[in-house]
Amino acid sequence: MQGLTKIRELAGRIGVKKLCAAGAVCAAGAAIALTAAFTGSKQGGDAVAADSAGESSQVQTAQTQKLPVTKFKKAPLSEYDMAQTYVAQASGEAAGGAKAPEAADFRIEAKSGEFAFKDVMNSPAYFSATRDISSEYYTVRDITTGKTVTMNAFELVCGIVYNEVGDGWGAEAIKAQAVAAYSCLRYSESIGMVETVGIKKNYTPTIQNCVRAVQGQVMFYGGGIANTLYSASTAGYSIPSGDVIVSKYPYLTCVKSAYDDQDPNWGRKVTLSKADVKKKLEGRFGIKLSDDVKNWFRITDCRYGKYIFVMSIDSKAKASGKEIAALFGLRSSAFDISFGGDAFTFTSYGWGHGVGMSQWGACMYARHGCTYDQILTHYYVGTRLGLSGVSEKAVQRGKKSAQELEQEAASASQTSAAAQGDDPQQTQGEQAQTEQVTQVTEKEPVDDQDEKDGGEGAQKVTKSAEDADQI
Repeated sequence: MQGLTKIRELAGRIGVKKLCAAGAVCAAGAAIALTAAFTGSKQGGDAVAADSAGESSQVQTAQTQKLPVTKFKKAPLSEYDMAQTYVAQASGEAAGGAKAPEAADFRIEAKSGEFAFKDVMNSPAYFSATRDISSEYYTVRDITTGKTVTMNAFELVCGIVYNEVGDGWGAEAIKAQAVAAYSCLRYSESIGMVETVGIKKNYTPTIQNCVRAVQGQVMFYGGGIANTLYSASTAGYSIPSGDVIVSKYPYLTCVKSAYDDQDPNWGRKVTLSKADVKKKLEGRFGIKLSDDVKNWFRITDCRYGKYIFVMSIDSKAKASGKEIAALFGLRSSAFDISFGGDAFTFTSYGWGHGVGMSQWGACMYARHGCTYDQILTHYYVGTRLGLSGVSEKAVQRGKKSAQELEQEAASASQTSAAAQGDDPQQTQGEQAQTEQVTQVTEKEPVDDQDEKDGGEGAQKVTKSAEDADQI
C-alpha cells in the first residue's frame, strides 16, 4: 500500500498525465511519472526574432528550467464577487427562484472518460526587462461603454486589468493578467482585428505598479506573439482551443487548473421548477416533451472532466452544453443536473469558456508562491516570456486624427465580423448604439505609488459565429 502511495505521489509530479474515468493515474502514466521524477528535464530559452511587419526585430526572452512538479463572456468585476460571498455556491440555495430540494429523485453527473492533460510548472524565469509602451495606441471595443476607443497601451492595459481582476489579488496574479492582456492586444493587432475588452477607469496604484513592472512583456510561441485567451475559471481543466473555436493553437491545450474549486462560482446552483424547465426547452427547441423527466436530459458527449459538448433533449433534439448553460443562466458548460421536489437543480463549475488561463487559478497559484511567469507558462504550454519589440503601427496610430481612427476602426471591424461573426461580448443594446471613436490622452499618474508552428503570421483566425460566441 505504501508502494502504491509512493507511485501516486510520484505520478502526481508528471507534466503530462492520463486521467482515468475514476480519477486515478493509469499504470502507463505512473511509469512515465517515475521516470520524470528521477530524471527531470531542462529547456533553455533562446533569443527569438520577431520579423513581422511594423515591429522591431530584436526580442528578448526569458530562460527557464522545466520542472515536473505536483501540483461566455467574461464578466466585468462589478458582476464578480472577489470577497467570495456568493450565497448560491454549494449552499443549496437557489439562484433561479425555486427552492432547492433537500433530496434528489435522480442525478445526471457530467463525467468524461479518460483524457490527456498537461500539468507542468517551470522554475521562475526572473525576467525583468521592460520597456515603455505608452507611445503605442490600440483601438478596442469597450463593452462597459459600448464605444470604440483608442488609448495608449499603458493606460489601456491598466484599465483592462483593473476590470478583469481588480487590485485585491496578489501582485503575481495581477502581473500575469497584465502580460496576457497586452499579448492579446498585440496578437489582435497582428491579424487586423479590433479586440473587445472591458475597461475600468480610475485604476489604483497597485494596478499601475504591477503593469509597469511587466510592461512590454508578452508570451511568444514559435516566431510570434501568442493568442493568450483567458476566462474567469475552469471546471478543473482548461479546454483545447480547437474544441471551442476553429483555430487550434498548440499552446492552448488541456491543462490542469489545480485550485479552481476555490472559485466562488464552483458549485453554483440554479434551481428551476419542472414547469419552467419544460417551457424553456420546448420554446427553445420547438419540441413537445414527454412525461418522462428522466429522459429530458441525457449527456452524449462530455470532455475534459465535466464539460458537456452534446446533450440529447428527450431524444427529440440535440443541444450543446453551451446552449443549455445560456438557456438556464449557468456560468459554464460544465454542470450536473438533479431532480427532486418537482424542480431541477443545475450545479455548474467554473465561469466562462475555459480556454487558456484561468484567472482564479492564477490567483490561487500566486497565493501558493508561483511567479507570474510560472503561471503564464503553465497555462500557455510551450510559450516563452519575452520582451516585445515596439509596434510601429501602434505608434503611428497615436498620431492619427479622430477621423482617420474612425475609418481604421470601421475597416478593422469589417475584418473582425468577416472572421468571427457577431461579437460575442456585444449586447443588443450595444449593437443599437452608434459607435463613437475616442482618442484618449494619457492621464496623470494616480497618487503615490501538439501541432506545428504557432507563428504570428501563420495563426490568422477564422471563427464561425457560433465558435466566437464561446469566447
